[in-house]
Amino acid sequence: MSWHRNGYKTFFELLLNTYKGGPGLANLNIKLNTEVTKITWPQKPLTPVEVTCKNGEVYRANNVIVTVSIGVLKERYMTLFVPSLPEEKALAIQRLSMGVVDKVVISYLNKWWPNSNVYWFNQTKQERDRAVKDNGWVTYFASVPFGSGNTITLWYSGDAAKLVSIVFFLFLYQRGFMDFNNFGPIINHLTYIIYSDNSISGFKLN
Repeated sequence: MSWHRNGYKTFFELLLNTYKGGPGLANLNIKLNTEVTKITWPQKPLTPVEVTCKNGEVYRANNVIVTVSIGVLKERYMTLFVPSLPEEKALAIQRLSMGVVDKVVISYLNKWWPNSNVYWFNQTKQERDRAVKDNGWVTYFASVPFGSGNTITLWYSGDAAKLVSIVFFLFLYQRGFMDFNNFGPIINHLTYIIYSDNSISGFKLN
């Protein structure tokens, strides 16, 4: 995501009151790059919650709010919480569905697309129906990130994203780049690709 030309971190700087040299918040203590491996929740009143990190650090608090993504929760709930979560909570986590969104950022030497923020592949119903038979994921769309004049972003979600995450490089090269030709002449000045797949294990599970 983008926050104009300043990066998405600007959004958090505003929330934390550190934007443009702001003083921050007096009672704020953020630990970056600190993975939580265990949350020991109390069985007795007045007993603090213990949060254990991968680096061995342990933090104690009266209350802990867990806001990990559903993907991380599904993968780690059986080992993250001590003692184990009640059966009804574990069942609720198992039954929650997870959406998948893939983002592919492609940089070109020069901008070749028309002046617009969003582009749809396979404009007509006939084109979409024909594509779905073999490559349904190419019916999705692309956008232009803020602050970049020669970069375009491909977006895939749902079943299409799952397929792209499996066969990304082969299919993107064979189909994704070919679809760009619908906008004009063949494009051959690709300079860089960044692929973000939130179905990957770890912090990127969303």
